[in-house]
Amino acid sequence: MSSPRSEELTQAAFWALIPLVIAWQTRHLVAYCFPDHTADSAKAIFAALYSEKDFASAPEVFYHALSIFTQANFALLSRAYLIVALGSFCLGFFVKYFGWVRTRIKKYPTFSKLLHQFALPRISEWHIALSTMLLVNPKQHSIEVDVMIGDGLLYRGSVQEKSIAADGSLQTLLLSSPERFLRPEFHRDRDAFDALPDKSLSKQPDTSTYWRKIPGELFLLVGKEIKSVNVRHVNTLASVKPNEDPELQHILREISEALAQRMNASKGPGPTPPQKP
Repeated sequence: MSSPRSEELTQAAFWALIPLVIAWQTRHLVAYCFPDHTADSAKAIFAALYSEKDFASAPEVFYHALSIFTQANFALLSRAYLIVALGSFCLGFFVKYFGWVRTRIKKYPTFSKLLHQFALPRISEWHIALSTMLLVNPKQHSIEVDVMIGDGLLYRGSVQEKSIAADGSLQTLLLSSPERFLRPEFHRDRDAFDALPDKSLSKQPDTSTYWRKIPGELFLLVGKEIKSVNVRHVNTLASVKPNEDPELQHILREISEALAQRMNASKGPGPTPPQKP
């Protein structure tokens, strides 16, 4: 659910002030320090801009003050942008390795609570649901979903890509290995089974047999048409189907042949038969 417009503006103003406050507090530290006499230079600049007579009487004072004023702005803005960049990097790191970080600081309840309060509210709920960020080993899992759209059609597949709007809403969802559920056929067969007087003579319809592959490798769903999503975290090794992957079959065949040759070589030549006199 999106926040009210006034609340969004208040939060934006608050988060914009933080880097500026930190930049001001560190203006005399490290490189590109805040120059001295900046306040006097600002007064001289605005006085010259307000009165042409003051500028004409001492133009060199104006240009000298402008140089100091420019250095002061550069010192503040460079620090502010650096703080924003570091904050964005840290937030991106927490998002990418959130499961790993959360596991490491679980024994520290205060830090764990702060991490959740700081990171999760700034991440789209769709990204949390349709990614492996909550898992300790995200690379070992894939995201598979069952998606129902507005007209009652049900699709499933592995999440390949997603597009999230600036307000956190889901725009598009791209699935690989897509399949469609034959819902009318399933309801027809189930109703026929329920109408049987003796159900022991027939087999109850199995939902797993009513999925049909959709031609093509990728299937695009529009976010506004999605009504519900069922998410599963699937181990990538469990999702491998050797019988349906020719490249994997070729690799396994080469490995088997190499092992067979190594075993034959390790046995060595057999005993030489005795020669007849």
